[in-house]
Amino acid sequence: MNKIESLKLEYYKTISLIKENAYSLKEIDYFVNLSKEYCENLFETKNSPRLFLLDPLFPTEIIKAMGIEYQFIFGGSFVATEINEFNLPKKVDDEIKSILGILGTLNLKENDVVLVPLINDNYRKLSSLLCGLVKTISYEVTKDKKRYNSQIKKVVLKLKKHFKKNLSFKKLNFECKLSKKASEVFVKFEKIYSDGNQLISPLIFLFISNTYYMSDNKLDWSSHLSKLIDTMGLNQNLKLENKNSKILMFGSPIYFPNYKIPIALLEQNIFVTKFVYPFIENIKIYNNFSYRFFTVNRVCNQYYFFFTRLDTIPELIMYLTKKENYKVLLCLITKGQINIDEQFIELKKILLEKKTISIKIETMFNYQDIEQIRTKLEAISEIW
Repeated sequence: MNKIESLKLEYYKTISLIKENAYSLKEIDYFVNLSKEYCENLFETKNSPRLFLLDPLFPTEIIKAMGIEYQFIFGGSFVATEINEFNLPKKVDDEIKSILGILGTLNLKENDVVLVPLINDNYRKLSSLLCGLVKTISYEVTKDKKRYNSQIKKVVLKLKKHFKKNLSFKKLNFECKLSKKASEVFVKFEKIYSDGNQLISPLIFLFISNTYYMSDNKLDWSSHLSKLIDTMGLNQNLKLENKNSKILMFGSPIYFPNYKIPIALLEQNIFVTKFVYPFIENIKIYNNFSYRFFTVNRVCNQYYFFFTRLDTIPELIMYLTKKENYKVLLCLITKGQINIDEQFIELKKILLEKKTISIKIETMFNYQDIEQIRTKLEAISEIW
């Protein structure tokens, strides 16, 4: 079995698990098919230059307004961590190994482009590893608003030149309105989920959130999510009985297809009330956008607001804990992601006074520690 076949097998095993745990929701078929299409398209050989995104920090509406097709590379494949096409430094976390493993199977060409956000040392290492094999366009994600906007605009100029495309402001307005619609629908979906509707498990919630980045048609995605919401609304009686100990989870992102943690949550019958992750918050980025027209500056400002909000995770979680009275704080840390560990330590000190139980799960993408994880989750299930 070659590398691509091994990756596809992992993807399709996860898709089968999703189907098994969707509780016969008819509308889940759309999202399952979307993940299948994503898998097939990702490994399809193309002659024209390709654009790959590694993070939700860059305004995709601007890219679509230029008529450039793109694909997200999720750093969530365990199989990909074992595909070593690069001379990796010792201290590289599994998310970066996974991204590089997937890129290593895609027969990259010099005119393919990878956008790399310089958000931490791991991503800086990734940028240098790809140098010479593919065109990398790096950009700083900085707290300086003017500099952030300037960085985004520099990337736009480079994309225009490389792909020989122009930015249509009419198209930008259209794409942003689609994203705003998706934001509004997703906020409703998240609210019904957080209220404890049993039709949607944490596993299914995370999967549907991930599919937002697999879709190239936000209108379709929003429409099918609305239909799913209608189904959930008709079953409001199917709510969790025990909601006294609400759980908030944050930390290292949980990307398709590595759903080891949400599957373990499902096994222990643990319901996570709220997930705080960039790939989830980003879907809601235009929910409170009040302007009638979208410009590049306004789009940059929205993304800047999103980034700075997530850059202060401890403050955001403190606010949410106080507002919603979460009793358990669950932090997932992929080994090597030091910044998340530091956030957890800071939060644990503060929340100790508020009698919030803080639990850390440190893991890697392999399955060797699954029993240890189950033991920790058993402790939560007793509280919950």
